[in-house]
Amino acid sequence: MEMVADLVEYNATRPGVVQVFAVLAGDSVTGDHPAREYFRDRYTRVRRWAADSLRAQYGDRLPGGLTPEQAAPLLVAVMDGLQLQWLHDPGAVDMPAVFRHFVTLLDPGRGDGETGGA
Repeated sequence: MEMVADLVEYNATRPGVVQVFAVLAGDSVTGDHPAREYFRDRYTRVRRWAADSLRAQYGDRLPGGLTPEQAAPLLVAVMDGLQLQWLHDPGAVDMPAVFRHFVTLLDPGRGDGETGGA
């Protein structure tokens, strides 16, 4: 999960890019939006990548009992939701730190907010 945490940290240095992504992703949910298929396919790929990454780190079950496929959409939702909160109030939401706290929910044995490892 360190690579994902690094991505969240990198995104925190690019508010304009994060804003464009958030607007396009939100707008693309309408049936006739030209980016609808792109974002649907992107989320399919990202969930698959997240599940594969979780499986590589934890095996077929995360410490909390979820499968990688169950945890993957949660991971993506946290990332996207944090970005929106951060865009609205960057002084109140330390996106990289909050994401690292979330990772401790995936692996309660760590408990220190650090992702470490793979």
